Amino acid sequence: MEDDSLQQLERALLHQQQSVIRRPSVPQSPVLVWPGSPVRASWSAGQSGRPGSPSRACLLSSPLLRPSPLLRRPHSCQLEDNFSLDEEGPLTVVQAIFNLANIIVGAGVLSIPYAFKQSGYFTIVIILVVIFITDLTGKWIGSALRLAGNTKGAEAIPQSARDFAFLAETAFGSRGRRFITFVTVLEVWFACVTLLTMNGNNAKTIWPSLAPAVSVPITGALATVSSLIPETTFAYLSLASSLSLLLAVVAMIAATCMLSEWAEPYARLDSDALIHVRNIPQSVGIVMFCFAGHPCFPAIYGSMRETKRWDFAVDATFLVAFLFYATVGFVGYVVFGAGLDETVTRNLAGIPGELALWCQDIAALGFLVKVQLTVPLMLNALMVACWPPALGQPEWPPRRLLLLALLGTATSFVAVALRDSVAVVAGFTGSFCVMMTSVLFPAAAHLALSCSGGSRRPACLTYAGVICFGCVMAVLGTASAAWDLLA
Repeated sequence: MEDDSLQQLERALLHQQQSVIRRPSVPQSPVLVWPGSPVRASWSAGQSGRPGSPSRACLLSSPLLRPSPLLRRPHSCQLEDNFSLDEEGPLTVVQAIFNLANIIVGAGVLSIPYAFKQSGYFTIVIILVVIFITDLTGKWIGSALRLAGNTKGAEAIPQSARDFAFLAETAFGSRGRRFITFVTVLEVWFACVTLLTMNGNNAKTIWPSLAPAVSVPITGALATVSSLIPETTFAYLSLASSLSLLLAVVAMIAATCMLSEWAEPYARLDSDALIHVRNIPQSVGIVMFCFAGHPCFPAIYGSMRETKRWDFAVDATFLVAFLFYATVGFVGYVVFGAGLDETVTRNLAGIPGELALWCQDIAALGFLVKVQLTVPLMLNALMVACWPPALGQPEWPPRRLLLLALLGTATSFVAVALRDSVAVVAGFTGSFCVMMTSVLFPAAAHLALSCSGGSRRPACLTYAGVICFGCVMAVLGTASAAWDLLA
């Protein structure tokens, strides 16, 4: 009975992430279906199937469509509006690319220029390697889902309920499921801390007299209160989140164009601007922080009309991500050079001119809104892990509200304490947590399922290379981040 309840909790957490977190980096905002697409009902439940056990139906829907409530019903109940557990709402390959890009491209870009400062122009190679590996593991997730679907008992689990917990249990048993759930929870919490510290810097750019020690608790409190907004209503705000990110990047580039003189590190620092070997693990962690969305991939894969085109959708998405992160990071490094701050918006404050000031404020405000609409979704996922809503009970009873307040306060407190270590926290999260969920777990799960399925593995060296990269960089990056935090 206790293990059954734990399964319910873990699956609720991972499905909460899939339905409401679109990251980065980290785990950010709801996975959206393009306007006009059918709604897909996905059913998350424990494996016992006992009548009356609480479960959640996570609806992947566009905010431009009629919203559907987040249901909590027994297995014997039918979904409203003629939805059933097996009813599909297929995505075209273009729509899948859009959803994947929403997950991968996010506010983590704020620290990418700093990664260039740490490792020089070699960071472009780091981004390329990370893109190649996470693109490969993203495709392995689709293949692993196909392999897991052929295992005994998989036919009893709806396609929409086949998530990371499903893959972990199929490949490694209940211990693997518990481990990947724990790491994902840790990843989401550290992502919350990192984003709140970033928002402290964004707020200081807009209001120079407002210290991060003040702005971080304020933004943390607002994010905590925003967690009470119904998810169907919050889906509308996710569009504003995406638009604010686009506006922020455009304004940031416009502001840099108004700077009379660029740093141009290579012209002034020669070989020192090319590579700093000692800082490579930290830069890898910072870049990995931007690719924390792999736990959301099964939800999109399960919603595709043609799953055989999954690999193409992943390749196209990661090509866009490479162009986005490499361009912003390269431009930021060329413009500001060794003077780059851990959050690039703080560098914008030094650009003179009234028009440049407007661009600075717009960029900082855009990133602030993006982050502010992301953190509540993460806090909701953490709350589902700590205290899943009970069947037939109010979603927010007083004691659950108190727990949310304590969680928000603790997260804000840690963010304030680490307000001057944004890159270090991002590097730790990327090296330790994201490296496991986006690199090591997909590779290990795909390899294990291939072995159990009797598939030939002509690319064993590929698995070995990916796993070795993940292990080495996880150890070095985590150790480097821990050393910097303690220094």
